[in-house]
Amino acid sequence: MTQIAERDAESRLKELTQGVLRAVAAERQRLTQSKPQLQRGRPASKEKTARRLARKSKPIQAKMRGLFQGRFVCVKRRRKPSERQQLLSITRGLPQ
Repeated sequence: MTQIAERDAESRLKELTQGVLRAVAAERQRLTQSKPQLQRGRPASKEKTARRLARKSKPIQAKMRGLFQGRFVCVKRRRKPSERQQLLSITRGLPQ
């Protein structure tokens, strides 16, 4: 009986982990769609719209990078204080 309960708990934990990773991937896709499409190369200094789009794109790209690099922190059960801070900074501004 205990082996069945252990397998059931393991499968629930595996499903939970997969669900969290899917949520992180979905958020990265949402951020990718909200990021403005820039022209290739450096934005021209004369064009106001190119500079504005570049400024808007940088924080979105940083958020995407943080989500990808810290995706393993989302599924850990116990976190160090530094990992907890990293998770809080990653999820700041995202829907619950």
